Amino acid sequence: MNRIERKLLYRTVALGLLLTATVIAIDAAEWLTTFEQWLWDRRAKWCQVFSPKPTDRIVHVMIDDDSLQTIGAWPWPRAILAQVIDELSAADAKVIALDIFFPEPQKPAADGDNDAILAASLKRSGRVLLPNSVDFREPGAVDPLLTAALEEFDRDLELTTPELRDRLIKRGNSQIAVDREIGRLSVEPRKTAMLRRMIKELSATTQSANLRAVLVPKSEASGITSDAGYLFEPTLDQARAVLTLRKFGKVPVPDEIPLLQADGERAVSIATLSSQAAASGFVDVKTGEDGAVRSLPLLMNYRGMLWPTMAFTLACLELGTTPAECRVERDNIVIPTPDGGKIVPTRVGTLPRSGKVGAIFDIPWFGTSDWVEMYGRAAAGHAPQFVPIKVIWTISQLERDIRQNNQTTDDALRALAAPYQVETALNFLARPPSERSDADRAAAVAAVAAIAIDDPAAAESLKSLSDADPATLTDEDRKFLSAAKVLRRGDTANASLRKLIAQRREELRSIVAGRMVIVGWSATGKLDFFPTSIHSGCPGGVIQGVVFNAIVTGHMLRPTPWWIAASITLAIGLFCTGAVARLSPWQA
Repeated sequence: MNRIERKLLYRTVALGLLLTATVIAIDAAEWLTTFEQWLWDRRAKWCQVFSPKPTDRIVHVMIDDDSLQTIGAWPWPRAILAQVIDELSAADAKVIALDIFFPEPQKPAADGDNDAILAASLKRSGRVLLPNSVDFREPGAVDPLLTAALEEFDRDLELTTPELRDRLIKRGNSQIAVDREIGRLSVEPRKTAMLRRMIKELSATTQSANLRAVLVPKSEASGITSDAGYLFEPTLDQARAVLTLRKFGKVPVPDEIPLLQADGERAVSIATLSSQAAASGFVDVKTGEDGAVRSLPLLMNYRGMLWPTMAFTLACLELGTTPAECRVERDNIVIPTPDGGKIVPTRVGTLPRSGKVGAIFDIPWFGTSDWVEMYGRAAAGHAPQFVPIKVIWTISQLERDIRQNNQTTDDALRALAAPYQVETALNFLARPPSERSDADRAAAVAAVAAIAIDDPAAAESLKSLSDADPATLTDEDRKFLSAAKVLRRGDTANASLRKLIAQRREELRSIVAGRMVIVGWSATGKLDFFPTSIHSGCPGGVIQGVVFNAIVTGHMLRPTPWWIAASITLAIGLFCTGAVARLSPWQA
């Protein structure tokens, strides 16, 4: 090798090493993220050969377009959801997770208090998960004026708008900026400060009866309701709801993990309902820069406690434990199990607008681009693990039809029992409707029929009325004929309905018994849809189900240490450099 060849060799090696080091540095700086995401999506779509069969331990009950068309526009009376929960509980669903919020009370209806009916259903079930939606604290997004307004309301919730304006200006803020933003600064910060102070006072066992005197003393003393006074009752309910959820969190929060932070709520169900929840978790989804969902934080720091996503809560309950019993490490979450524990791999990564965040779980997507066929192709009208909510609601409608038939029968009994003084029927009708059994109703019908229909004289009278010109009949005659027709029909209609109900309930039990059920949205036009690695749009509840599937099946993506990627890059760089240096140009 002559001097020129040696010089070319040294330059080639130096250039190769420089390029290799540059690639490693660019990768470490995450400048290749967009390209990596593109490759990630291709892998998720095309490389599912070794993906295990998805779990059969989860069922999605979907509020779809057809259900809205059948049941009616949202929001539904909460009594309808109570009926659905009752049916799922009777079918022995293991946990019923509602991917739905109830942030405000619903006005009582003519047939009852919807909130009380739903709360009673939650209590009877004892297995319903009610989620919350949190307000993430984004680093670097601090609004100094908003922060100042919060601090002022923390000191005095009853500040008037002019008083707030003066205080903000005295703190050195621009008068022009304050005047421009004062409308915004006097509303939301007051709500946030009141909720924060209420939670603090209630946590310190301050009686709610004394809260007004503590938080809005000026209104209490003067008898004139201030802006803070108007906020008091709705904020008190929200504070109680937040406090009821604390039992599902875990303290202390590990300092060594940079968790997502949230100090507030976008949505939380009212205290009447939250107090009856058996579990909880957040359902917020963090998307990438391009809006797609490829990962999900399993845990976050919510109001000073470790708070799980709904999917992680469901996975823990399926494995016989709770999120509070799990051990959280920087790169793993250990779920205690009888065989020693299931390790859920997580990582610290960069999320848009949130910076470095820990407990990130990379989602192993599976199935086709149609999320409805994720667990298998559709059969018998719907996909195996996706059930329209109207299928369950229909059972309660059949029950309603039976009640209406019973009411019609009771009205017919009333029309005939009184004139003939049939004591068995009169005693039956004297009871409240809830205490009238089918057997007693049948006995009352038989007693009335024996006297008012089957007796020869009564039968002759009934035949004469039936053969008469309808125009000559009195109202009493028509009432008698109608009642007799109802009683002659007997219980045949209800018998068919009961058979159909039993069949539907058996089918529902075969689908949900012992399984996790997520009740969520799939109706078009709703905001709970997100693009993923393989879907143009996927419901948020289904994303939670995919995370649940990964944890319980053990099919989880484990991130490799940074040095492995760097070593592979270095090895390829050295190999290519050696090839270029030693081979002829066309071979290299």
